[in-house]
Amino acid sequence: GKGIITEAVLEVTDYAFRTFALHRLYAGVMAHNPASMKVLEKAGYHLEAILKKSIYKENTFIDEHLYVRFREG
Repeated sequence: GKGIITEAVLEVTDYAFRTFALHRLYAGVMAHNPASMKVLEKAGYHLEAILKKSIYKENTFIDEHLYVRFREG
């Protein structure tokens, strides 16, 4: 609730864009993890796609939400 994880994601994102010649970053989140989705949204990422049944875990298929953030400018 203090925004520590969001701040960490922002720092890593900024570092990646400053240090490497990247145009975009992406993160995959399992459908049952809305807290991580919220963190990414607060850090400027947006939902680009939902990959249906793309993860197999514990004998079941899970949708993966793909979040993306582009380099500014």
